[in-house]
Amino acid sequence: MKTKIATSILLFLVTYFSILLIWLQVKPYYGYGVAQLGVRLATWAGDTRIKSISRDSDVIQVMLQREIRSSKSITEAEVPLTIRIASYTFNVPITFAIMAALRPFIRWPWKILVEAGIILACIHLLYVFFFTVRFSLSALSEAGVIAMPSLPFRMGVQFMWLFINNMVLRFEPFLVAVYIYFRQITRSNVLPISCKSKKSFKKRPKNR
Repeated sequence: MKTKIATSILLFLVTYFSILLIWLQVKPYYGYGVAQLGVRLATWAGDTRIKSISRDSDVIQVMLQREIRSSKSITEAEVPLTIRIASYTFNVPITFAIMAALRPFIRWPWKILVEAGIILACIHLLYVFFFTVRFSLSALSEAGVIAMPSLPFRMGVQFMWLFINNMVLRFEPFLVAVYIYFRQITRSNVLPISCKSKKSFKKRPKNR
């Protein structure tokens, strides 16, 4: 057991610092890609459109537009949003480091790395989506551009935003660890049927 613990700690440290060095280079491009997709999905849900979206180091600046139609003219209302990439990507290196640290205790298959990456990407996408919907609709309704959304809609968006921002993002390394544990238990319980376990039947001689 002591050997496993020492190996686990070593794997955690080596994996964390190795991924951190790579992640610092990849994070701006990954974060920008997730923000692009999340904001576009949010504009569809919030009936707005993107005027501009740009990245400056670790910060993404978004300008959304909403048409205001009247009997005399059509004007545009603009909503500026600032999204920090680090706000939703800060746990990526430590998540994979914890996965590596679990290897001596849980022999998870390597394809779980892909599954964990997909889980993280979905969490980050949901963060950007609900951030954009929450603050764009709030700004437009407070400015009187649109009517206040219905209470169930506002409560749903607010709950999802707070839940993802305050709970899921903070605990995503442990959520992935729990996923690996239950994924491995499920995988271990599904045993292949061995040919040796099949009963062999001898042919009985026919009665003459």
